[in-house]
Amino acid sequence: MTMATLKAKKPVIDEANNRLKLMLAGPPGVGKSLAATQFPKVYFIDSERGAEGRDYKQSIIDGGGDYLGVDDGGADPDEVL
Repeated sequence: MTMATLKAKKPVIDEANNRLKLMLAGPPGVGKSLAATQFPKVYFIDSERGAEGRDYKQSIIDGGGDYLGVDDGGADPDEVL
């Protein structure tokens, strides 16, 4: 029997790449989409039409963010990449 090798290592701070990348998961209705729209300069990829409402889009606008909706390719993995 072989032991598993741990792959964790000391973190290195890269000042050139300091933007937060975040994926939220949870049950419907807990506020994932609304919370995500409130980040400043968010790039919101809406793959499930969860942020199509006026309040969501207004929050993105107020924070200076951008929105990629389903109709723009937000649900297409190739387009998102």
